[in-house]
Amino acid sequence: MLFWDDICNDLAKDEKVFFGHYPQFKSADDPVKKHDSALWSELTTLLRSDGVIGFLDQTNMAGFSFRELELEPIREFYFKWNVPEREFITPELERIRNELWSEVDAYYDLIATETFPASNSKFRTVPPEWEFEQPDRFWRVVKALHTHAGKIVELHAKIVRVGREKLLTTGGV
Repeated sequence: MLFWDDICNDLAKDEKVFFGHYPQFKSADDPVKKHDSALWSELTTLLRSDGVIGFLDQTNMAGFSFRELELEPIREFYFKWNVPEREFITPELERIRNELWSEVDAYYDLIATETFPASNSKFRTVPPEWEFEQPDRFWRVVKALHTHAGKIVELHAKIVRVGREKLLTTGGV
């Protein structure tokens, strides 16, 4: 025969189960949620859909020049977001952040090695003359840039949605 105290003791063995039944007892100051929320906010402010993410989604790299400054948030993410201080505690968010950083790494490597200053030094381009002089290289680079940009856009949307689900709801981490 089970008594109410036995049931409560069984529930208390697993915090997730206990707080699932008694959310009113969970502290409002969840340090994991607080850490991840601050980090997620910083990330979504840096990589905005109406900023660099929109630029990646809409820019054709096939010999057209682009303002190098447009990629500054990607550059900042690349150099500053592969450190332990910028890791999410929530495993799903951290997995997406890591995938996003890897895609940015590949994209930024192509920008650094396969694009060159245009006639205006504030702009870069995949050299348009490659389309006729080195067509295989031209289309390989353009395709790779578009592929990585598409994956970055996709992963950005994923981290925004998962972060909203995990951090902005009462269910939490």
